[in-house]
Amino acid sequence: MIIIRAVKCPHCTVTFHEHWKNSDFTSDEHARWSMRWTECSACRRAIIELVAKRKADHVEIGAYMVWPKGAARPVAPEVPEPYGRDFKEACTVLADSTNASAAISRRCLQSLLVNEGGAKKGRLADQIDEVVDSKQLRPQLGENLHYVRKVGNLGAHETKNANTGEVVDATEEEAEWLIEVLEGLFEHFFVEPEREKRRREEFDTRIASAKEKSDPAPGRAATTAVLGQGQTSQTD
Repeated sequence: MIIIRAVKCPHCTVTFHEHWKNSDFTSDEHARWSMRWTECSACRRAIIELVAKRKADHVEIGAYMVWPKGAARPVAPEVPEPYGRDFKEACTVLADSTNASAAISRRCLQSLLVNEGGAKKGRLADQIDEVVDSKQLRPQLGENLHYVRKVGNLGAHETKNANTGEVVDATEEEAEWLIEVLEGLFEHFFVEPEREKRRREEFDTRIASAKEKSDPAPGRAATTAVLGQGQTSQTD
């Protein structure tokens, strides 16, 4: 059986229409189990899912990504470790455990707020307020960061507020939102400054090149001066 649908490649994140092949391979008292697979038309890598269907009417009741283990969320090369490593791990475990993913993201978030944002307070909720109130973030990013407190309900759960590495209940919405906020902070703290630095360096190079072209070379200037003196002497 072949299924055609639009999907976003979990390897390269490109959306493509592809043929999914499907094959039943076993069943138990709960469901009929099958495997479906395809290949991304952009990066040519395999995508494999395990599918459960209700035995009575063959309605799909669950689909689980087998390969790749987690959806790809590219990390810009400007992002240093351990931030990049924590971010990738949070994305990888998201499909298996939103609690674990959120815990890793909160740990990464707290490190960013302290090391890059200059937060001094001890609790995550207070650190969020501290960085947002400093006005160093663009308004939308500040609002998104502040919303982490609401989604995570940090004020109501002291463990989430004080011990960011502890695995506590987290909804899929919270875990996804934390990942998106981290992406925004990476852009602010690392990607944008590096992009502006490269732009300034390019301008400096162009200015230096233009100046070099407009100024005569020292040897050429000296020769012109000598020729000028000789011509004056002959006229006299």
